[in-house]
Amino acid sequence: MYRITHLFSVQFCCRPPRGGRGLKYFIRALAGFYSALLGWDRHGENTEWVSVGRMGTLPFLLFQEVEGYRPPVWPEKPGEQQKSVHLDFAVGDLAAAVALAEGLGARKAPVQYDPGWTVMFDPAGHPFCLNQL
Repeated sequence: MYRITHLFSVQFCCRPPRGGRGLKYFIRALAGFYSALLGWDRHGENTEWVSVGRMGTLPFLLFQEVEGYRPPVWPEKPGEQQKSVHLDFAVGDLAAAVALAEGLGARKAPVQYDPGWTVMFDPAGHPFCLNQL
């Protein structure tokens, strides 16, 4: 039976704080914070996201802009955005990994953006991605 063996990245959805300098600046600043906090390198930067990690090792952190993103509140409050995590898993065989996930109760998201990635929902509705290496 096929097994998924590597966590690829953990994504952080972002939006700038009110009165901030803009989203692109904010995701770079947030990546800089984690880079400094963990002693990891910033790399893989483009117009939509920035990654932080150690080259050649997994997992890494990915900071992505999401328009209209509402950060979770803590402690939790009824009617407010709850905590969320988005996991990316590196796989050697994307079709086998998708079949395994579906067999365990996950479902494919109705919208897909990249043929090398498949967005899925776990049985509780949490999103995760499978990434073809």
